[in-house]
Amino acid sequence: LALELARESSERVGAFAAALQTQPWCAGLTQEGASLKVAVHDLPLAKEAILPLIVEYHLSLNRYECVRPTLEEIFLKLSA
Repeated sequence: LALELARESSERVGAFAAALQTQPWCAGLTQEGASLKVAVHDLPLAKEAILPLIVEYHLSLNRYECVRPTLEEIFLKLSA
């Protein structure tokens, strides 16, 4: 999942990212500023749970997208 949060939410992104990592469906997370990429084990469960978490942390969402990992990301994960 790719999330782009509004700049006014930047103060709460760290706490939100920490909360995401505790979710059973979260396989990993990368953060660049107010943008997050969340790797998931269970996409249907993640899609159901993530929006309520965004509301709970009072975040403004600019973009929410389901994306597949690139071949480069898969290769890096396998070779690590």
